[in-house]
Amino acid sequence: MEDTKRDYANNPELGGQKLVMQGTVPLDGTDFMALVGPDGAVIPYEFKGWKEEVAAWVDSAYLGAAISDQWFPSVVKGSGATDFLSRIFVNRFDNAPVGKSKHGLILNEKGHIISDGIILRRGEEEWLLTCVSQVVEPLLRMFQEKGEFMEVEHVDLNGKLCLYQVGGPRSLEILEAASNENLHDIEYLHFRDAQIAGHTVSIFRMGMAGTLSYEVHVDTESCKEVYEAIWKAGQRYDMKKLGYHAYMMNHTENGFAQYMLHFDNAFEECSDEFKEKFLQFSPYFDFLMHGPENMGSDPNHDVFYVSPFDIGWGYLVNFNHDFIGKEAAWKAKNSNHRKMVTLEWNADDIADVFRSQYAGGTPYKPMDSANDYLMHNCFAGYYHMCADRVEIDGRQVGVSTGRGEIVHYHTMISLCSIDPEYAQIGTEVKVIWGNKDYPEKEIRAKVAPFPYLKETLNGDYDVSKVPFGFEK
Repeated sequence: MEDTKRDYANNPELGGQKLVMQGTVPLDGTDFMALVGPDGAVIPYEFKGWKEEVAAWVDSAYLGAAISDQWFPSVVKGSGATDFLSRIFVNRFDNAPVGKSKHGLILNEKGHIISDGIILRRGEEEWLLTCVSQVVEPLLRMFQEKGEFMEVEHVDLNGKLCLYQVGGPRSLEILEAASNENLHDIEYLHFRDAQIAGHTVSIFRMGMAGTLSYEVHVDTESCKEVYEAIWKAGQRYDMKKLGYHAYMMNHTENGFAQYMLHFDNAFEECSDEFKEKFLQFSPYFDFLMHGPENMGSDPNHDVFYVSPFDIGWGYLVNFNHDFIGKEAAWKAKNSNHRKMVTLEWNADDIADVFRSQYAGGTPYKPMDSANDYLMHNCFAGYYHMCADRVEIDGRQVGVSTGRGEIVHYHTMISLCSIDPEYAQIGTEVKVIWGNKDYPEKEIRAKVAPFPYLKETLNGDYDVSKVPFGFEK
């Protein structure tokens, strides 16, 4: 593992600087904690406190720009674009109308996820891709070197297209106020153009908070004016600004597994041909080829390599077409694969972990009260993740990831990929807290509803009951 800790910070050929925590940074009169990305971009980490920010997706609304530098947008277009996507994703794409999206998954030959993102159909042979461009580009080149999909074009939009997240029960009213337009017609997972601050934007009904939420896609040249218009419109609705810290917490509550939190892209298992082609386009990310260091009680890092069926995404896999990893995915579907559930952690056992830090003896592994996300290490040329063993009577039955405090319900939860016979709500298990550097602590937990969020989910939200936010 030595080569996974190369000095990226001081070698510009390998990507430049580390992602580092800054002090408070003033921006338009607002101070916030920030991270600095490998390209020098400032990533807002926390504004007035993560607890206030996470409360907004239930109580009012949030405005988030934290992932605008990390969503890697691109377009695949040209004759054969739809067929190409169907060859590399587990999804079918010919049945999606223009104006709708799909959650796309790409597997390796072992049937494990190597990339996922939202794919939006902008035209008959034009698709906007999010979060998957670094995998799609090398795969397209591999096909084209064999003479296939020669008319398909992949266009990188990173740095040219911004993404803002607007989520919470007041989000629709705020976007209507900002656009002065009726947006009630946008159905879940659909998108269309609108005007904000005199600029054309795409408004997409989707978000990771689970409640009513939207994304706003806008050209970078216009992004500041659009952001300010949304923020101004949100003031009457007690809107909050959302940082990266809070953003990473809503995935666990919403039951939506997140890369680098609940699972990892299994690049390590990919063919040498793919790795070589991948690194031609993304040399900075060569540390991803080795997998993370596991900072939890499960000693293995390959526990983060999962099939769609292990984390509740089996419904996305369509077997009526050929795709990478199809044979392995079929075996996984028909196996006694694990099931994704929520675990609710015991408060007294959590308190023991905190008490041990001040009791004068050997403490248990410290527990950040917020969550286990450790992204600030990954841009230093290596990265950490956290997976804990889940046991019953001393026998491992699952893996716990994505631990986080849930402000609204005053609980600590995690997601758990568990043997199916123990997936019933109320089943009692023990999460093993610790790692090689600390003694282990058994934390009692029980299987809870999945997703844990008790609010109406975005797909079920009846927007006809939402007041209009635009001026009639």
